[in-house]
Amino acid sequence: MFLRHFDDEQRKQLLIVAFQMMVADGIVRDSEKDVLEALKQELHVYQVDREEASLGVRLDVFDDHRSRIAAMLKLISIALVDQDYHERELKVMVRCGREFGLSIDEMKAITDWGRKHYQLVKEAEDLIAATSP
Repeated sequence: MFLRHFDDEQRKQLLIVAFQMMVADGIVRDSEKDVLEALKQELHVYQVDREEASLGVRLDVFDDHRSRIAAMLKLISIALVDQDYHERELKVMVRCGREFGLSIDEMKAITDWGRKHYQLVKEAEDLIAATSP
């Protein structure tokens, strides 16, 4: 939704950190794979060079507050997609938040938004399932 504001390099780096988030807990669930595939479509980034990805994520490309918050909102939605906010996923979030210079209040607000987002998506899925023949 707000990812359209990213430039090409930010899109690529977000995909890399999203992948790191997805594999952080050591278990890649189907729901996480689905989210990553949807993110690729949304970002219009369908693959990242393995060599580039192996260098790690470059968070410095998120050079303004808006892009940092948007990235964190997307990352929290990925972390919570399986309703299991694993300690390793939390570490990725904290690392990114620190590098972005976000306050504790901003991090709490992002996490709260992520939990609300998860609940709303779950409600929408339940509504769709209830109305399906």
